[in-house]
Amino acid sequence: MKKKFLGSFLLALACATNAMPAAEKASEAELDLIDAAWRGDLKSVKKHLQIPGINVDAKNVDDDTALSLAVINGEAECVRVLLVHGADADVLECDQGTLLHMVARKGYIICLEELLKRPLTNVNVQDCYGNTPLHHAAAKGHIECILELMQHGADVTLANNDGQVPLQFAELKGHVACVEILQAAGKKQLEEQG
Repeated sequence: MKKKFLGSFLLALACATNAMPAAEKASEAELDLIDAAWRGDLKSVKKHLQIPGINVDAKNVDDDTALSLAVINGEAECVRVLLVHGADADVLECDQGTLLHMVARKGYIICLEELLKRPLTNVNVQDCYGNTPLHHAAAKGHIECILELMQHGADVTLANNDGQVPLQFAELKGHVACVEILQAAGKKQLEEQG
């Protein structure tokens, strides 16, 4: 019985391994790029981006890219340079959302502005809970981020999976100024729609 189970387990493991190709390992130069972005070393980031064949979206062992680490640390100039070199900002991770969600949540206005400069940016992108970047900015009380997102077309009436709009997040957290901004924008948006 044990041999049959072990054999079935090994067969299943082999099939699973063959079904999903292994991620390409990042080169030393790519890991150096990721590290430079993490440290906010713009000079080093630019230097590494000049290396022929470097993958700007390479990931380290923690599955981080240079862009995601630059965003996490609020390194706006590194973010700008990485985006110019084609870094992918639209990767969706269920629990974190996209990088747009992250910068709105952290209140990194300059990084948010850089991400919103990209053509075809979906300002209303939803994470697996249905929250938009505006939900995150409202929950944290980041007025500048709220205004920037709304200037780029964020829908203040878009509800998440629980039926909550960004206004409710701001109310729940007691962000009075955010509540006032979102109420006025919601009223205006509803008037324009109908």
